[in-house]
Amino acid sequence: MDVEILNLLLKVGGIAGACLFVFLFSLKLITTRITFPKLTREQTTRIIRLLLCFSFIIAVLGIGGWICIEVYKQSISSTTPPISSDRVLSDQSPKSFRLVNIYDTALESAIAARTGLIPSAVASNACTIEFLFSGGLRPSQRAGYALYDGGYVVVNINGSLCRELKELPLRAWPDNPGNPKETLEKAILDDVRRQVLDHRELVVREIGRCINHE
Repeated sequence: MDVEILNLLLKVGGIAGACLFVFLFSLKLITTRITFPKLTREQTTRIIRLLLCFSFIIAVLGIGGWICIEVYKQSISSTTPPISSDRVLSDQSPKSFRLVNIYDTALESAIAARTGLIPSAVASNACTIEFLFSGGLRPSQRAGYALYDGGYVVVNINGSLCRELKELPLRAWPDNPGNPKETLEKAILDDVRRQVLDHRELVVREIGRCINHE
């Protein structure tokens, strides 16, 4: 029974619940089980009063500490602005960009017109826009082979997620024994390129929203 009460208090109040349990358990123990046969009634009363005071102080300190922690958490959450996945570029970011996995002048020109960034082939001076696929390859029964359960195109900027383009699905490769891992990855990336180039307008719009913090 005591264990059930402790579990309940821990779930509800954490540290405060544990301290309250200590106080209640001490109160129960002192009033029902602890006896001092060699002490006078006055001495026994004094010792019980001290034990109760110490238990009560521990409970109060625990509950007070729990309240302080919760108040501090609330103040932190209210004063810290949420980090949006859209804000992948800061005001100090490069003013140029470089496409990864895809080379297409029409796509570059459209992104430049939408974002105001300048296409650049120099990786160190440009933010990278990379087109990848969601999910991951899973191992096949045959060593070195892999399977893919399908997904959609994702866009990363400087290694951070920019957009999940669920409107651009990718076919699955789920049949055993699968394909060699490198071959399968290349085939999926080919599907990614095909989807991106077939839907330039959508891709450019979403990249623009991400870069311009829209």
